[in-house]
Amino acid sequence: MSSASAPLACCKRREKAETAPAEKPELTKAAQNYVDLHRHAAVRADMLGQSGLALRLIAAHMIAGSSLWQVEREPQKAAKPETAESLEASAAQQAFDKEREAIAEMLRIELAQILPQRGDWSVTQPDIATTFAHLMNLSDEDVLRVPTFLMAASFEATSPLIDGIAGQLGTDMSNHWQPDETFFALIRDKQVLNAMVGEYAGQTAAAEHITATAKAQRAILSTCMNGTRTSADPDWMPRYMTFPQCSYREEAATPEAEQAKEAA
Repeated sequence: MSSASAPLACCKRREKAETAPAEKPELTKAAQNYVDLHRHAAVRADMLGQSGLALRLIAAHMIAGSSLWQVEREPQKAAKPETAESLEASAAQQAFDKEREAIAEMLRIELAQILPQRGDWSVTQPDIATTFAHLMNLSDEDVLRVPTFLMAASFEATSPLIDGIAGQLGTDMSNHWQPDETFFALIRDKQVLNAMVGEYAGQTAAAEHITATAKAQRAILSTCMNGTRTSADPDWMPRYMTFPQCSYREEAATPEAEQAKEAA
């Protein structure tokens, strides 16, 4: 073969190799499906008695997701900026955020990777195998913190279970929230405001201001809150913040209050 024809022959061999049909897989799709299903059945049957392993898998799937799992955190969408600021400053929210940071540090993942919000999974989703391997190295006590936090983070703000779970936990709003100006500003009903004045400032103050403007009644509530006026009940909590939630006017009862009555 001449030196001129050698490169041409080499190119032809390369083209032939590139166009050669790919080697057939060892198993057909149907056979692979059969193998996959039986392997899966065997593994999950053996998993039934392994609660510690299952707990770690639950946590890994809640964090990293799969074709069958995709959990997202409650977005806590505030209707007003003032509400967002009030929520951020609350003791309950700060305690939750502190635990979120601790969980991220314990799992060695970014804060944003702990239950992304809807639409963010493709960007922030951590590797499930790596996550599971790390969970296997944690104690049961530490692992239990993870799904507990993840369940709380993905618990809907308007869930019908709120009152029932609060009853189970003995939740007392006074341990987590105190009246603030944002709350008072959002109450527009004069009859409701006057009832609040009666509870917070006393029935005498309520009777004296029964025809007062909403602004004037909010001012009374604010003075009780900041201590410039002696409160009739220093531990006052508006009925909306009780479990179950209650209302001030029967004819304008909140849907949550009605649900609570039905549940009771």
